[in-house]
Amino acid sequence: MEVFCQCLSDYLNSDRLSIDDWEQLVNAGTILEPFHTPTLRMEGDFSELHNIQIELDFLRISFTTMV
Repeated sequence: MEVFCQCLSDYLNSDRLSIDDWEQLVNAGTILEPFHTPTLRMEGDFSELHNIQIELDFLRISFTTMV
């Protein structure tokens, strides 16, 4: 793998993530993280309207405290 990367380093350099790219990925992860648990909770038979409302309230609170 290392030899492959060294041979193609000129081509691969354009695909490297910059520090700014990594910061954007971290920011996206921070924004999406509150959706992880509610999404898992809504899988299967648990996705009834009253349960969805609870999860939406949780997300609303998460985002209002985040800002």
